[in-house]
Amino acid sequence: MGKGTHRKIQIRTRSIIMAAIDKRSDKMAWGMTLLAFGVLILLDKTGITDNLPFTDFIQSIGTYFLVAGIIFLIYRMEKTLGLLFTVIGLIIHSDVFFGWMKDYRNLLLPVALLVIGLILILSNRRR
Repeated sequence: MGKGTHRKIQIRTRSIIMAAIDKRSDKMAWGMTLLAFGVLILLDKTGITDNLPFTDFIQSIGTYFLVAGIIFLIYRMEKTLGLLFTVIGLIIHSDVFFGWMKDYRNLLLPVALLVIGLILILSNRRR
């Protein structure tokens, strides 16, 4: 067996191992996200969050995006989906995190979607 063949086998073996690890981390990310969503919904349905001052924040769709984004950033090797979910959550909660943006909140989501779409299109053309 020549050097080139041996190198190809090493590369192929490494890609198989990385695919298996990525699949396992993918399952872990989705499982942890579903558990977190279940906890948030259970807290709401049992009335535990009713007396908290930030109940609206906890039960908003932005919080679910933030939770999913953070979990995906922690557990997945490929960070794109985690970053996307986190950015969407931050945009939805922009008035909470960035009080000065309260006046521009109506424009923030469409502009962010346009920018993200352009980034995805332009990065796809480079390949």
